[in-house]
Amino acid sequence: MMGDCCAIGMNDETPQYGVVFPLPPNLIARIFDQKRTVFAKFFSHQNGKIKLGVGSIIFFYQSRGLKSLIGEARIDRIASMSKDDALKRYGKKLFLGSNELREYVQKFPGREKKNMAIFELGLCRRYNHPIEWPYAVTMTGRYITKDEFERLSERNHS
Repeated sequence: MMGDCCAIGMNDETPQYGVVFPLPPNLIARIFDQKRTVFAKFFSHQNGKIKLGVGSIIFFYQSRGLKSLIGEARIDRIASMSKDDALKRYGKKLFLGSNELREYVQKFPGREKKNMAIFELGLCRRYNHPIEWPYAVTMTGRYITKDEFERLSERNHS
């Protein structure tokens, strides 16, 4: 299922401005330095429903060491597909290697039979100055409003 104008599993809700996902430095580097701009994520905690749409922003939080927002990318397309379909379609564009993706899928029983959200990213940019993030971020991520991001950004650059 490909979504160009709406989010996966949404019920006439307006998509969120963005979401913060924690990643270790090596995976962040793949997105920004190696241009591996297809992000795969399970959303099992919300029964597969996500509040993101085309144009929403994924903010990357460096989970080890710096604990700050390192950069962002705009969601250009959203798909829902299996691990195998994702590997066939995107290959080296996926931010995870094939073995890493297989490990991610096998981490929790039942994932092998579920589709994951696939985000094709555009306008990827690493910040010149990381933005301090005052909240805990779990692997499930944290939604963020535009106002919240602007306040954090202003506070960090004043």
